[in-house]
Amino acid sequence: MPTKREVEHILENRDWTQLKIWAKINKNVYRQLMARIYVKDGLVFWRAVEALGVLAHQVEQEDPKYALELVRRYFWMLNEESGGTAWNASEAIGSLVAHSPKTCGHFNWMLSGLLEDESLYEGALWGLAQLAQVDPQLVDPLEERIRPFIESEEPLARGLAALIYALMKASQNGLGLYRAEGLKWNVPRDLDTRLRDDQTLVEIYQEGQLIKYQVQELWSAQTVAFWTERMTIKDLEVELTVASTSTGLCWLGLGPAREEEETLRAWAARWLTKYFVIQKREPNSEAICQLKEYLAEQRKEFTIPLHQIGTPFQRRVWGELLRIPYGETRSYGEIAIKVNNLKGQRAVGMANHRNPIGVMVPCHRVIGKNGNLTGYAGGLDIKQRLLELEGAILPLISETSKKKRTGEDIMDKSLFIGVEHIGIKAIDLEKAIKFYTEVLGFKFLSRIKPGEVELVFLELGGTVVELVEVIDGRRFEDGVVNHLAIRVSDIFKAIDHFKAYQVELTSSEPMALGEGRYNFFFRGPSGEKLELYQV
Repeated sequence: MPTKREVEHILENRDWTQLKIWAKINKNVYRQLMARIYVKDGLVFWRAVEALGVLAHQVEQEDPKYALELVRRYFWMLNEESGGTAWNASEAIGSLVAHSPKTCGHFNWMLSGLLEDESLYEGALWGLAQLAQVDPQLVDPLEERIRPFIESEEPLARGLAALIYALMKASQNGLGLYRAEGLKWNVPRDLDTRLRDDQTLVEIYQEGQLIKYQVQELWSAQTVAFWTERMTIKDLEVELTVASTSTGLCWLGLGPAREEEETLRAWAARWLTKYFVIQKREPNSEAICQLKEYLAEQRKEFTIPLHQIGTPFQRRVWGELLRIPYGETRSYGEIAIKVNNLKGQRAVGMANHRNPIGVMVPCHRVIGKNGNLTGYAGGLDIKQRLLELEGAILPLISETSKKKRTGEDIMDKSLFIGVEHIGIKAIDLEKAIKFYTEVLGFKFLSRIKPGEVELVFLELGGTVVELVEVIDGRRFEDGVVNHLAIRVSDIFKAIDHFKAYQVELTSSEPMALGEGRYNFFFRGPSGEKLELYQV
């Protein structure tokens, strides 16, 4: 069991990673959190309230009844005649129910029943406000119990009720919720005016901090509405999370739903301090529709309004990403040039990595200078498939064929056709071209620049030499006579053939060189650099 000081430390630092580690070792750590909740003394108290919910949700992944039993324990403690063991129980119950709505959501009526107790109603209102952000349908039937507090003389109660109403009011597409008596979560015009003008300050614990709001801010609360939907990118099923403000789409993530929500909440707490993150599909329905069309290869451009939030440099980089056409790629160096930061490839890479709107702001279209996919927040398997979908690269046979083959199975006598070219490093490209063409009589064939390195092809007597531009002073990397390129009929079959023989591969996937050409690098038994080349 952690010591009292250790618990205090993780609360002060909001270190939920360490808390989750403790939860796996000893589930009884909840006792120390419950003891800390007895004392309502500011931020650390509220962190303990939140921590109890985080702990319960973590443990219930292995023990499904864990959070449920904690809620029952608190209600049982409230029923004891002494009443001395359930101080601040309503805040604790609210945190537990909001963190575990699937297992504890049916306690919504009992939580709202605590509104009748003068010592518990503020904590119950706070808990219901948290629940409205994660599962509003559990709060929807409770309007009549919350309604009296919207006109409370107590500022905090009035502010919390105003927040609940704001979160439960009509969704952004204008569709309201109705009951027999009329529109739900609605108030008379005069009360609406008073609340819109109410500048009374209240302090509410939200996303790890005690934040001061005017009641009018809570009544017109700004939200980040998010939704997760399963979609398929070629042959890979993913969970895709989108989020929007009233301005436009601000988030599109491709990670597991639970992780995406945690990351989104942390991001919003930093960039959108007074916004409330809620789960709601309607504001994101058009984005979801367009994404489905894109993944079905029925759409190449998105028309969704965007709310891009970041530093000025990050927004410049993201602006350049939006200019990369469907089916094309750019290197980090090319983007750095576009944003007038010639040596800023690393900074571009960081801005690319921190792009919160994946796919629609196409950071997947930025690749390494040698054609390697490099990193991607959603994972290289997703980046690979997005580029395949757009036709920017060829699909890898290892991902499209489920049949495992041996070397004998896939060996084809026509697979390896002949020597394509010999690669030679050129410190001064222009001088090298002049030497080979004027002094040695080579014929100039072509000149390309698929990444940051320029390539020149020359031919003499049927043998082709590829001059490889030297950059960053790397003159002797793999030798001056740099590599031997072998022409193949099917580069993907050749790669599978190499894998069967456990050949050392130095490329992660074939690189598109343009005009239907692809290459791939590997090593020979002495470490010599070799290249597959397909036209």
